[in-house]
This record gives sequence, C-alpha cells and structure tokens, in this order.
Amino acid sequence: MKKLWLAMSVSALCVANVHASEWGYEGAHGPEHWGAVSPVCAAGVNQSPVNIDDAVEAQLAPLAVHYAGVVTSLTNNGHTLQASVSGNNTLSVDGKTFTLQQFHFHT
Repeated sequence: MKKLWLAMSVSALCVANVHASEWGYEGAHGPEHWGAVSPVCAAGVNQSPVNIDDAVEAQLAPLAVHYAGVVTSLTNNGHTLQASVSGNNTLSVDGKTFTLQQFHFHT
C-alpha cells in the first residue's frame, strides 16, 4: 500500500509541475531557434556540447559514492523529469569530491 501511495504521489507531482517547453524539434521551437535558449546551442555545430573524438583505454579506480537518497522535489519540464536532492551526496574521483545536487531522466 505504501508503494502504491508513493507512486500516486510522484505521478501527481509530475503532472502538477509540467512547464511549457522552451525547445523542441519542430516549428517555432525547432533547432534553428535553439540559440535563443542557449548560447552554446547558437555557437555549436554538434548535437551536444560534449564532442568525444577519441576514446582512451584506462585502468580506473572504483568510484567512491556516498548517496543518502533524499529527493526533495521533482520537476517535469516537458523534456526531463528532474529530481533535486538534499543531504550528503558525494562522488570522489582522483582526490576531488563532487556534490550531487540533482539528477534527471529525459522524457
């Protein structure tokens, strides 16, 4: 019963937080207009600002992940479902620690 209640709450929250999309693939929101949303899109020539030309084989140490798993809000903007998190959520790589602030799923 708790799982059903949780699933219904998340679904209601997602529907309540739908915002108008700022970009799309057709018409007034198509690729030719993406520069109005992001300067990277206006200047770029690739689908993504990340352009990996060559892969490198490497022996990597295991990731040091600390995740408390406390989601504080969910937002559906029409393209992604974003979960904001709180607490001590970190990833350490090569002596540098990064803090997780949000994660998202593309829809």
